[in-house]
Amino acid sequence: MKPSSVAGVLLLGLLPLVLASTVAAQDNVTIPKSRLEELERKEKELERLKGNLGKTNDAKAQLKKENEKAAAKPPAPPTAASSTTNVAPAAPAPSDSEVERLKSELTKTKDENLRLKQENEKAAVRLQAAPVVSYVSPPMASLPRLKPEDIVEAMDLANYYHADAAAADQRYRKQKFTVRGEIVGFEKPPFVTNYRILLKTPDRAIKVICELNPPENANAVFTVNHGEELVALAGERRVPMLKVGDTVQVAGWCRGANGPDVNFSGTDLRVAR
Repeated sequence: MKPSSVAGVLLLGLLPLVLASTVAAQDNVTIPKSRLEELERKEKELERLKGNLGKTNDAKAQLKKENEKAAAKPPAPPTAASSTTNVAPAAPAPSDSEVERLKSELTKTKDENLRLKQENEKAAVRLQAAPVVSYVSPPMASLPRLKPEDIVEAMDLANYYHADAAAADQRYRKQKFTVRGEIVGFEKPPFVTNYRILLKTPDRAIKVICELNPPENANAVFTVNHGEELVALAGERRVPMLKVGDTVQVAGWCRGANGPDVNFSGTDLRVAR
């Protein structure tokens, strides 16, 4: 056999071995495609995180520098607006004597208001207990024209308003005349100077109320004796004015009805003898 033929046979015999070793080598270094893609994604994510970390460190460094600069600056002086703000001076504290005086006046006012309230309540009870009076007034249509000098009985005025308030307003409201009647009670509202006289009517549920100013020389007007009497305070002296049961004439203006009551503004008061 020729030498070249022997060499060819040997090469053909070794070829399967070489191919097997080559295939084995390729199997040892081949990476699946999915694994390769996963590694590439993780590599990109790592690069992104490195970039973000770098930016964060740069921002921290910048913030630290700005804080150091701010701490090194001297505090700014107060502005003109803040230094010239108007502040109201504190009110001087009252003296001990002034405090005691105010406390005493407050106590007196409270006591006086309580007393007036109690007396008004007693007067209301007394009015409710008053007997019903049988009284017949002449027909209002039969009366002559009202004149300022006329005297109208409180009993008649109450009857007319009770029977027909609209017709009574036509005749009496905003008209000047004198009302006459018997006092059945007083009212003295707190914190006001005016006082009120309650005149007797046929129906105890109806009142003719005359409101008047205190006398010129009086400091105040108040009730005493459980609301039975009205007195004026002139300086330090108490001056008796009126008492329940007195008959009075009150000149003034009729203000009309307010609910069941007839209101009258008095300008002059006289006790009938």
